[in-house]
Amino acid sequence: MRTFTIYLAPVPHSSNTRRARHLWYALSDGSGAPPLYFGLGPAPTPSPFAANYCCGDGEANYLDPNLDHPIMVRTVAISKKEFELIKRFGEDICN
Repeated sequence: MRTFTIYLAPVPHSSNTRRARHLWYALSDGSGAPPLYFGLGPAPTPSPFAANYCCGDGEANYLDPNLDHPIMVRTVAISKKEFELIKRFGEDICN
């Protein structure tokens, strides 16, 4: 079964800055292979008008059980066509 998982994580409380949350998503093709991750992260220099950059490391940076902030996660089953469209969307943003 193909799945689409959306993650929404706040900036860690210890950052002492007021920055936006981080949103990324994972696509799984149901084969058992590692999921594909796509997302936009905050600019390296925080600014409300700075351009975002593409990142695929949300999993490593935000799914740490030692962090003291909640992560919202939602997973839904998707069709093969939806999988391909969402994958292309992520690849287009990151290229």
